[in-house]
Amino acid sequence: MATDGDRPAARLVRSSPRVAFTVGLTAVTVLGATIRARSLGAALPYTVYYDEFGIVRPASRLLARGTWDPGFYWYPSLIIYLSAALAKAMSVLGVGGIRSDARATLASPHLEVVGPPELILSARLVVWTASTALITITGLLGRRLAGRRVGLLAAVLAATMPGLVARGSIAVGDTPGATFVALALLATAHLASTERTTRWSLVAGVATGLAFTSKYTPGLVGVAPLVVLAARTDRPLAGRFRLGALVAVSAVGTVLVTMPALVIRPRVVLSALGDLNRFYGRQPTTATYWSQLRDPNEIGTVVLALAALGVVVLLAAGRSRLTTVAALAFGALLGVALLRSGFRPVRNVLPLDPLIAVAAAAGVDGAARASRRVTGLPRVATDLTAVAVVAAVSVAWLTGPVTSIIEGRDVVDTRVRARELLAEHVRAGDRVLVADELAFLPSELARLGPDVEVEVRSQTEPLGDPSRYDFIVRGHLPDHPYAWAILPADRPTVGSFGGRPASCSRRDLAPGCPSQPAPKAWHQNRVLIVVVGPPAGG
Repeated sequence: MATDGDRPAARLVRSSPRVAFTVGLTAVTVLGATIRARSLGAALPYTVYYDEFGIVRPASRLLARGTWDPGFYWYPSLIIYLSAALAKAMSVLGVGGIRSDARATLASPHLEVVGPPELILSARLVVWTASTALITITGLLGRRLAGRRVGLLAAVLAATMPGLVARGSIAVGDTPGATFVALALLATAHLASTERTTRWSLVAGVATGLAFTSKYTPGLVGVAPLVVLAARTDRPLAGRFRLGALVAVSAVGTVLVTMPALVIRPRVVLSALGDLNRFYGRQPTTATYWSQLRDPNEIGTVVLALAALGVVVLLAAGRSRLTTVAALAFGALLGVALLRSGFRPVRNVLPLDPLIAVAAAAGVDGAARASRRVTGLPRVATDLTAVAVVAAVSVAWLTGPVTSIIEGRDVVDTRVRARELLAEHVRAGDRVLVADELAFLPSELARLGPDVEVEVRSQTEPLGDPSRYDFIVRGHLPDHPYAWAILPADRPTVGSFGGRPASCSRRDLAPGCPSQPAPKAWHQNRVLIVVVGPPAGG
């Protein structure tokens, strides 16, 4: 018989697996957060990814005009609101010139003029926080479906998966959408096997609403808890109907709170969604989602094969069968919505990545258990093999695609280099002419000093007498021979930055070409910027 002195020790033994899981999941989450944090400052004070404009510019409108209306609905409003709120908080703390730069952003015809940099950073921090939470939620979902070991393995895969890392610290709605999908499915897993259904129905509904106002299509995850409730025949029909109504009402309520334009300006939102669909329809057909997911820079064939095995394992286990069916229903519905268009950017299926991580971990664990039954190997050997497989996959990702992603984001914008070069050469009283199409931030040009006169003008306008300017900053696109392309031979090139882009007449629009649907905008970093100095001997 155990004595009173033995009981604390017994409780410690029983709780040790739980403590180990918590410590392990925390460590993996910190690892993933650290990896993603390395790209938070990429290319600042400019953006590093085209879609960041769709979050940051509407957020700048909220700040500059003091309005609730972002005026742009190709993306839902949640991440826009959160980014603006965080930027405002930074402003209250004395970080950055939020309002003045936000007004300059709205005054510019170029999408690349997005400021202040604190606003870009705040949007990235919102996404980074969501991406970090996604790792933890993936681990909890894996534990709920298949145990602690699968949960930890799934978290490791989510922390290091290239597709999730690449979108873990840039201002896009896809990552928060994936996070809320995972949260909705975690709630769904609890609904499948618990009596505390009211609480988890509410969580499922709120997560569904947040998924919708992050990226629209992830909101289809709302079908998952409804599938589970419909299948819970062990509960009274009236109770299941009440819980389903709670999911729906909490989802709709969350949507209306986080995107009030759906009520106040529904026609504007619907018109924007129509424009978005037409835009997708005009884009060239891309590779299939499947072929893109097979790319090691996203997930890779090996992990997808393990995930396919894992789906079989999860369907075979009574503990996880119902939730897996519900998740597959969501995946099928998402596929129907996305496959209508031939333009298929792989980020659209990002909500499936945490599910793939859980399924792959379950596949590895299931294979380990099967090999133990067949070979008679000790459990510790097969468990270590499962851990080694996931570790090998993660190391391969970290040393290959993830390293390339981080190094690719470790860039200094060509406009920053041009401004730094000018700062080294200009003197008080100098006049500098800058091409408007290069989309320099006004705050960056102001750093040249109050005694330097800066004129910003379109390269399509006649240059006039170049001797009026001590320095001329122009861009170069081979298919667009702007009026400034030919300068007197005695005007030396002080410096040039970036690479000559491919032909702008191509349908796929090379990164240096004017971007669509804003033809006056230039993609940064790859545009050749030329800084022309004063005449030789001048």
